[in-house]
Amino acid sequence: LAVTSRMSEISQLEKKADYAISEKDFIAAATAWGALAERAPRVGKYQHMLSYSLIGAGELDGAAAAIEKQLALGFQTGTGLYNLACVRSLEGNTEEAVSYLADSVLHGFNNYKLMKEDPDLTNIRDTKVFAKVYQTLLDRDRVRAEANLAMDFEDWDQAVALYGQVVGFENGQKNAKGSS
Repeated sequence: LAVTSRMSEISQLEKKADYAISEKDFIAAATAWGALAERAPRVGKYQHMLSYSLIGAGELDGAAAAIEKQLALGFQTGTGLYNLACVRSLEGNTEEAVSYLADSVLHGFNNYKLMKEDPDLTNIRDTKVFAKVYQTLLDRDRVRAEANLAMDFEDWDQAVALYGQVVGFENGQKNAKGSS
């Protein structure tokens, strides 16, 4: 009975948190996600959503702490690093922001539309490093699409060569920070 009650409580908190996010009530969302993160500190999703809510509420120190917990749990590393780039950009720490942004791409972040339009990254969008990171992301996705096409046509040698390039992007051999 106690387990059922706890699961019901968690389910209600999740619904409350999701609703608050949908209404862009980031303070209420942070309160709900924070309660969930306290009850289940090893659930990466809760740390991730807490950090997202705290960024929306302007609580950047708390957001950074939640992201660090998310990263320690290994939950969506690329997205966590992207969000850390957002936090550092909002703080005006452009050097750290572009570094985290580059690391996010190397850890699989691939939403170039968000990267190009996210108001949290306004402080770094005109930097040379941002342009290099953005181009690396586009290049990686282009090569991945070419590799997938080679697979479709059963051109195995070409597919292996192209996937090797994708792995190179993801392992930092095509470094988004500007060196190789």
